[in-house]
Amino acid sequence: LTAPIPGQYLPIFVNPSTHAYVRGDNSKPLDRTYTISGYSDKHYRLTIKRVRRGKVSNFFHDEVKEGTVIQSRDPQGHFVLQNVVSEHNTRQAETPDQVVFISAGIGITPVLSILRDLVTKVEADPKTFPTPPSIMWVYGTQGPEALPRTLHKEVSTLVSRYRKVGGKAIQLTQFSQYTPEKLREATFSPSEAEDVRTGRMTAQGLKQWLKDKGIASKTSHFYVCGPTGFMGMLSTALEGYENVFTETFGPSAAAPRT
Repeated sequence: LTAPIPGQYLPIFVNPSTHAYVRGDNSKPLDRTYTISGYSDKHYRLTIKRVRRGKVSNFFHDEVKEGTVIQSRDPQGHFVLQNVVSEHNTRQAETPDQVVFISAGIGITPVLSILRDLVTKVEADPKTFPTPPSIMWVYGTQGPEALPRTLHKEVSTLVSRYRKVGGKAIQLTQFSQYTPEKLREATFSPSEAEDVRTGRMTAQGLKQWLKDKGIASKTSHFYVCGPTGFMGMLSTALEGYENVFTETFGPSAAAPRT
């Protein structure tokens, strides 16, 4: 398998002629892009959210099993760690003092991959950065029942690992459909380093939080991904910050490779 750069996605093609599950009026291959949330020499890990009436996502959840042949192209995308010299960098950005990861919903997948890449690089060689940047992790979802528990636990583990090598890290989770009272009744236990808030995340609230944390305009990098409305809110909240890197999901028009 072609090694992906953390943060990249895999263009997937499902052919109705070979998979009756997705067959419809249109006989053309259905194309989707899914983040590679983990990788080894023998497999890609794709994190795919089941979408109601979504032909391809439900096909993966209900029909795909060991031995199923899926068509794809090589990993693609420029939403990767930007301070490391690479042909995939969208621009050459200065080494950051702070790195802020902000995501919502399934947007957590590419952002988590970049967080893992950063932590792993610092663990392997602390000189990757003159001084390890502070990490701020911000994630929004409706409530504990909508939290992707496996990925959330991985974030907490990475934050803990980063602290053990001398890095500073903050983890913030915000539940938009919960009040403090409702959260106290929920079966949710935050990690030791995690700050949990309730109520909808707003541009004004996020902007104030970043200001309170001393996030500077020129020396901070932002990696953000989420639903359209969430991204619109972030464009307002992050106005004035220079290094904001975003990811947008969508079909790929490229031809498949088996």
